[in-house]
Amino acid sequence: MARVTYVHHYYPALYFSILTFGFLADWFLRGQKQIVQYATYGVLYAVITGLYIFFIPICWGMTGPNKDYSYLKWFETWRMSD
Repeated sequence: MARVTYVHHYYPALYFSILTFGFLADWFLRGQKQIVQYATYGVLYAVITGLYIFFIPICWGMTGPNKDYSYLKWFETWRMSD
């Protein structure tokens, strides 16, 4: 019997990594000039928003044929649309 990966098993690690990343970004940028802080936060905000839009079918549910979502498979071990 093959093992099934349930997303809810990874939620605690996801919350921890999100909080840790935010803390570390703030901690590393605390001593920088304000313009550097704003630029870095702007880039991070754009990257996070872009990745959310890119992976929105996973967040909201995939409809239609699975071949439409083959672009989500970045690594061979990922099973997004197989």
